[in-house]
Parts: sequence; C-alpha cells; structure tokens
Amino acid sequence: MGRTKGGLNSKLRAVCDGKGRPVVLLLTEGQMSDHRGAALMLPRLPRAKELLGDKAYDSNRFREALTERGIQPCIPSSKSRKVPLPYDKTLYRQRHRIEMV
Repeated sequence: MGRTKGGLNSKLRAVCDGKGRPVVLLLTEGQMSDHRGAALMLPRLPRAKELLGDKAYDSNRFREALTERGIQPCIPSSKSRKVPLPYDKTLYRQRHRIEMV
C-alpha cells in the first residue's frame, strides 16, 4: 500500500497472453510509475512476438529492452514525443482483451 492524497492506494499490473489470460501479476503501491512497474515485470515476460501497451509505457528504455528480447513493441507514442513512433493500429485494437480482465 502506498500513501497518496486520497489515502492508501495500490495498483495491480498484469501481463496477459493473446487470449487475455494473465501470465504475470504485480501488485505495487499506487504512486509507482508505469515505467518502474514495467521494469520489474520485464524479466518475467514470457516469449512473445509483440507486446501491446498504452501510452504510459512509451519510453525508449522499455522499447529497447523489448527489442533486445525479440519482442516488437506496439505502443502509441506519448504526447511528449516530438516525432511520434509508428505502431500497428490494427494490432493495438486487440488491447481490449486485457482491459476487460
């Protein structure tokens, strides 16, 4: 549990397979950044071709770590990027599978 202005808070992070089934779960304090949470889960990622993530996971370091593992990131660029990076919009639409879990 982490302390925030609203009280005690936590966040459950998940990595799911292509059918939306969770394969890695991480419970963190609510104020932990998505980048730090992703770094903690990275060693536990199963073998995969692509990883779908939202804009919160858009960082050069995370993208490079995925590429080193042979995983293609499918992550839209955050608004802070001056030059947006391309991503497969059709594949990204499959993210709804985890959003509902």
